[in-house]
Amino acid sequence: MEANNVLIATHENPDGDACGSALALALYLQNLGKNFQIFAKGRVPDFLFFLPLVDKMTTDAKIFERKWDLIICLDATSSSRAFVPNELAAKTVMINIDHHITNENFGLYNIVDPGASSTAEIVFDFFKAIDYPMDRRLASCLLTGILTDTGGFSHPNTTVKTMAVASELMKKGTKIHQIFNHVVHNKSLSGLRLWGMALSRIQANPKLDLAYTYITADDLINYSVPEEEIDGLVNFLNVISDYSVVMLFKIDRGSAKASIRTKRDDIDVSRLAMAFGGGGHQKAAGFSLPWRLEEINGKLVVKD
Repeated sequence: MEANNVLIATHENPDGDACGSALALALYLQNLGKNFQIFAKGRVPDFLFFLPLVDKMTTDAKIFERKWDLIICLDATSSSRAFVPNELAAKTVMINIDHHITNENFGLYNIVDPGASSTAEIVFDFFKAIDYPMDRRLASCLLTGILTDTGGFSHPNTTVKTMAVASELMKKGTKIHQIFNHVVHNKSLSGLRLWGMALSRIQANPKLDLAYTYITADDLINYSVPEEEIDGLVNFLNVISDYSVVMLFKIDRGSAKASIRTKRDDIDVSRLAMAFGGGGHQKAAGFSLPWRLEEINGKLVVKD
């Protein structure tokens, strides 16, 4: 059956890879004359508003009440992480496109490549496989996804192929320095002051070979900055040379999210994340905690 009504879904608080991949596919579907919509729980960061069709992304879960011929999940390790209701997932053809090693291969069709730098790189491979002519707008979406997930080509997931893909996308007319300014050079003065606060809170646990810090929901309010202002902070912490693992906790009222990074080849932080119901990659992962964390005597502790 030909799919005329297509829903694209990605993970909560979509980053550059999630948005870039979704919008690239949206441009493709638009060119085919399909009816489509993009769902992501959590707002799109302001610094990604330069991407085409970003207005097609919605946070309204009522979108799942409509009838869809096809659902494409992007950059999500499971359908639940894209917030697709179980009853809809059970009766709708689903394509799963992702690069996380912890992906559950939940789709009828699974295009999962843990060796890819990003989901955007996999979407690029799809367009190449079908010989689809990529224009500047589509190339900008894919290059945004690659740039953000490789930390500007600085993370270990950057491969020779990744650089070749980026080069080919640049040949379509997209300007890498302009995208870099949008997705990396985008911190406000208040945002940098918040980074300074987080850096001043760094604690270390020599027994665990771990350094960590945290940011609270109140911090975001007090510094008047959106949550995307702390994007990149955990990667910055990974410059610490005397500890093998770094963590950033984002603490809300009654819950917390943890992002983990390592530079070590013999450490797999995704295993720790999976133990807490999360996922990710060997050197970059994350998970959520249903706990209330508080700082006491300079250390984070779990409160009843």
